[in-house]
Amino acid sequence: VVFCCSTTALAATDEVEVGVTAISVTNATGKPPNSPVRDLETGLEVFFNEKIETSLSGRAQLLFRDGTSLTVGSSSEMTIDEYVFDPDTGTGELVINVSKGIFRLVGGKISKNTPVVFNTKTATVAVRGGIATLNVSSTGALRANFIYGDLMVVTTKNTGATSTISQAGWTLDVSAGQR
Repeated sequence: VVFCCSTTALAATDEVEVGVTAISVTNATGKPPNSPVRDLETGLEVFFNEKIETSLSGRAQLLFRDGTSLTVGSSSEMTIDEYVFDPDTGTGELVINVSKGIFRLVGGKISKNTPVVFNTKTATVAVRGGIATLNVSSTGALRANFIYGDLMVVTTKNTGATSTISQAGWTLDVSAGQR
């Protein structure tokens, strides 16, 4: 069984479940592509192309089918842009578009071979085989912390400059002006 999809693959199809809400604190909502906004309660399915938002007091932890865990902090906004996972091979892709907020990634099976990608206004952050946190301001300023794992690659959108971090404990900042 292959769970998928990318934006192009699901243009006119039904919603595809990619995981569940493992933990939720009030004021975390999800907007699947074809359904109304709903509160993200513990155990509720999360779908491909779903927009997740939390309020100042909201938080949620998403558990994807490959074992990837993504904690969404307060005042955050993101969309699951791509999710493909083949449980037989343990391979796939996960791409998340981050508008603002605080996020903590603990990579699952996908990240062992292919980096989990976060797209922000100012940069693309790719994390392979590890744990990282991202803090994205509403202006686009980014702070990426590499906590543990194989590597984290940050590429600025304006200049294309790339920084690769493979040592745990390092932080990289990208200002809103560095787009």
